[in-house]
Amino acid sequence: MNVQSDTEALDELARFGLRVHPVDGTHDELGRRHRTKARIAIDPEASGGPSIVIGIGEGAAVRLMPLTPFEATTMVDELIARGSLVASERLRHTVEHLLARLSEIYTELELNSLKLDTVIFSEAGYCIDSAHLQYSHRPPHHGKPQTGVGGRDNVGVHPHPHGGHR
Repeated sequence: MNVQSDTEALDELARFGLRVHPVDGTHDELGRRHRTKARIAIDPEASGGPSIVIGIGEGAAVRLMPLTPFEATTMVDELIARGSLVASERLRHTVEHLLARLSEIYTELELNSLKLDTVIFSEAGYCIDSAHLQYSHRPPHHGKPQTGVGGRDNVGVHPHPHGGHR
């Protein structure tokens, strides 16, 4: 098994345009409104088959992989119904989008597992602080990491890849 964690994993996710831990170590651009910490994992050995789980506080929602946009919506609905997530339309959209995007990346990279220890969500976007990717094969080499603003994942604020330029 090949594993990427922390900086390597964050760089890999940034190559896909995901917003990862900012260089300055702060999340000021996310604002304070409805800021929420979450954990997200994709477990290939779950009892019903490969599954994605998002946990916020004591609440969690689980769905089988691959995740459709509708299933991402039902996961968020479940978290809101349990009181784990604020029912803000912008926050809802951000969480749904990231869940569906992670499912796509998991499939594209042919990962064995994916674990995001901390994701910060707010109405202004999200930021992935810690990641762990596990491959059954050698991790792909995509060349130079994406730099600058923009990227394929333009939900909320513009992504600033780990180690990238502002």
